[in-house]
Amino acid sequence: MYLFTDVKADEASNVLSPMDAYWYSNLPNTSMPEIIRNLIHPGQEEKFVWEKYLVVWSQERLSTDVLSIFFQPKDIYPGAKIKKAISLDRTVIGNAFIPRTEAEAIPFSSKNLSQILNHYSINPGSKEAKQIEESLSDCESPVSKGAKKFCATSLESMIDNVISELGTRNLRVMSTIQLVNRGAKREKIFYKVASPVKELPQEKLVLCHPFPSPQAVFYCHTTPTFKGYAIPLEGDNGEKVNALAICHYDTKDFNHVFFEMLNVKPDTKPICHFLMEDHLVWAPHS
Repeated sequence: MYLFTDVKADEASNVLSPMDAYWYSNLPNTSMPEIIRNLIHPGQEEKFVWEKYLVVWSQERLSTDVLSIFFQPKDIYPGAKIKKAISLDRTVIGNAFIPRTEAEAIPFSSKNLSQILNHYSINPGSKEAKQIEESLSDCESPVSKGAKKFCATSLESMIDNVISELGTRNLRVMSTIQLVNRGAKREKIFYKVASPVKELPQEKLVLCHPFPSPQAVFYCHTTPTFKGYAIPLEGDNGEKVNALAICHYDTKDFNHVFFEMLNVKPDTKPICHFLMEDHLVWAPHS
């Protein structure tokens, strides 16, 4: 069993919101992760701030923060030290899921860019507008052979698409979890790998990565050429994290910077990366 990466939620309240009810109706055997609960019921103190978004997935906008989470499997074993200080904190703070009816009223597509910007009072030509445009482009770009993707603009659409892709309602959803110093101010930390490092046994996974937007938007994808791992980490500040990582076994489309950073030849495989706290891994129950 690979339970230590599951995010356990409180028991469902007797009074459910429509999104809560949709979850428990369609996924009766699936614990709701804390990150999803926060996106349904965001804290009053949280406000979406563009500057807190850390770009992770667009290979045209790489930064040191992004590159430091990448590694090769040979570098990760009990006792190994992560070479660079990293942060696995949430990448998007303060946004929330909106009802599906509201999300579908203005579909998340490039042809509706002006409507989306107007709806959120975003000035065209601003850096925020550019970020929305880039997110739309990522959602609409083609995928490699054998891969599939979708962008979920509501919790309901994420649930429906994941069920359709994995062919079952008997699902588990996992994320990276901070265990010690929970709620503390997050900074880059030097970690070492604890024991045990475990491969997720599922043959098929759906990964969902948050995109920058005032509403919650997740870029979800699957491919037969990656594997998932559960990796316990211990920080030099006493922090303990149950981290998830994904290894890609098809790297022919990777940016050359990844290979240069890891000091390996182009098309080397696999190349792996840790997942931040608000990135989700869906899988059928074993």
